Amino acid sequence: MAQTAPVLHAFGDSITVGGKASDIATKSYIHLVAAATGWPLVNLANSGDQGADTAVKVYGATVNANDIYSLMIGATDEWIYGTDASRRGIFAGAHMAELAWLSIPAAQKITAHSGSVNFSGSWSDSTLYPGLGMQSRQTGSTAAFMVTGSTVLIGMSLSDDRGGCQLMVSIDGTGYGAWNSSPATVIQTYKGTNFAPFLVRANGLPAGPHRVSLSVGSCASPKGYAYFDWAAGVGERSGDGSWVQRAKVYVMNVPGKAASFYAKYPGGGDANVDDYNLVIAANVAALAQKGLPIQLVDVFGKLNTTDDLDADGIHPNDAGHALIARAFLDVIAGAGTVSISPPSVTLRPGESTQFSAANSAFTGDSFSWSLSQPVGAISASGKYTAPDSADDSTSGVQVIATSVSAPTASGSAKIGFASLSAGSLDPQTGKGPSATFQFDVSNGQNTSTLKSASVLISTGGVTASGMCMVKYDVATGAFYLRKDNPSGAATLANPDFWAGSAAAGSNTVLSNSQCTIVAVISAATTDSSGTSLHLAVRIAFPSSRTGRASVYLSADDTLGMTRAGTNPESGRSIPSLSPRGL
Repeated sequence: MAQTAPVLHAFGDSITVGGKASDIATKSYIHLVAAATGWPLVNLANSGDQGADTAVKVYGATVNANDIYSLMIGATDEWIYGTDASRRGIFAGAHMAELAWLSIPAAQKITAHSGSVNFSGSWSDSTLYPGLGMQSRQTGSTAAFMVTGSTVLIGMSLSDDRGGCQLMVSIDGTGYGAWNSSPATVIQTYKGTNFAPFLVRANGLPAGPHRVSLSVGSCASPKGYAYFDWAAGVGERSGDGSWVQRAKVYVMNVPGKAASFYAKYPGGGDANVDDYNLVIAANVAALAQKGLPIQLVDVFGKLNTTDDLDADGIHPNDAGHALIARAFLDVIAGAGTVSISPPSVTLRPGESTQFSAANSAFTGDSFSWSLSQPVGAISASGKYTAPDSADDSTSGVQVIATSVSAPTASGSAKIGFASLSAGSLDPQTGKGPSATFQFDVSNGQNTSTLKSASVLISTGGVTASGMCMVKYDVATGAFYLRKDNPSGAATLANPDFWAGSAAAGSNTVLSNSQCTIVAVISAATTDSSGTSLHLAVRIAFPSSRTGRASVYLSADDTLGMTRAGTNPESGRSIPSLSPRGL
């Protein structure tokens, strides 16, 4: 049973809307990705959006750690803002703030409206991001809060419409710097948005909690404001050394435009697209270094501006959308390797064990579970139960965990079945006063889990009082002989049950009224595969022992299995020897 698929939340401009695809629902890149992955799609893209426009929608998203987010923005910024480096800087700040917001789950962020921020002085709801941020123009007003991590992120805002105010940052009592809400140049986008977010990053802090204090400084105009939107601590790791779980974010860069587009709408160009893509790559790298699972999807290098764009020279045609989707899916597929713990396990029939999985690229990934063969059962949470009749003939079964976030990434663990057997008796028939009885004990995996093996020779069945019973203890390498009239449990620690013990190959001789063990010519060896123990036990019988006897074999292991019977391989009694030929 597969786990519920994450939801794909897409942000961007007209390319992500699906502009110029012949059928948006089946041909646009974002719908192709959703169809290939099985992720339900929420498309929040808007035609004509720039980075500053998209921030309004991004900041309206309640981020879920188990969902997937994508951002493809910058194509309109590159054209509208042209080669102006200051306006490209505005895009860079908005883009980074959006990436960080989308990657950090809601529960791991502090917004200015959360109850964990302590304000002093005069603050009011932000006119830029109402319900999220707060603003103040009163010098000395403060906002204080705690975050945990080796890097502190603080979301602030720029605005065109008023003279800005400074917002000074102090971390653990040490001044970190001051930022002004006035941009270096005009923000105004194609759609008229005149404000944009940016991100303050305080790197290199000691791991652990930090007290952050924001203080309003001087204002360039009595109408200006300082804006505080949100904050978070990042760069911390879990107890096992992995990054703290965040939401996955895939970031597309800016595709090229046809020369015919720039001829009609001058402003940008191929070199400018390169500059914007350098900004996007730098933002991704900076945040990924702090443990945020953000990955770059290079669409610029996939599209041919002659063949893969619509006649308008900016939007992908169906072939272009397919190439963007392929680039997206390739990154998903290569997002990481899936490992399963434990990597292998040996189980008794009917026994269960819990598996867990991890994706090396993304912490907190979820997985669907399946089996390579229909042997046993696997639950939706990764708990495997062996079948009641499992043995080594069903070895090679694998448990498979498939990433829900990256459906082409999977890992496997091997299931082995403890298939205890005792058999291959030699000789199977015979007569005389003594014989070297040889037989094999195996569990189909390795002899390390074998505990003991026994041979019992009796004229009256396995419950008869008069019998010759020899047990070999794998741990000590010794043979034990049953007393004529034992008492108590048949455990090796009970001296009232055994006549004594003798190490294989030693000169010790063990005897009772039924038989004698000649240890010096008795041995236990492991075969070359390491799965079978071969036992050779020299047993002599007294002259008083006559009649036809049967040989019974048994074995048990450290997994709690016991296999016993006259001949576990055939299920029939084995006439073994007739002492004195009678």
